[in-house]
Amino acid sequence: MDGYIAALIRGARFEQAPNTRYYATLPAFSDIYAVGDSQAECYYDLQAQLASAVLRRLRNAEELPTAFGARTPTVNDDVGDLYDVPDIPHN
Repeated sequence: MDGYIAALIRGARFEQAPNTRYYATLPAFSDIYAVGDSQAECYYDLQAQLASAVLRRLRNAEELPTAFGARTPTVNDDVGDLYDVPDIPHN
């Protein structure tokens, strides 16, 4: 997961505010930003926020299918419902 987060962080945009503090944003995530005294401080804050957001999505079983674009199988699912397999008639 560290490589995934590092790849997303590489797209961060850093700006220096008039009061000499840095402001960092991630273009892909409008709700994640950081303000700090250095770019490194902002980088670590962004990394922590992004890791937390990913873990939150992974922990929530209802969001898991949406996060990965797939359905989560349940015990009541028929194999034909999960895969494109024709039903076999029972005699």
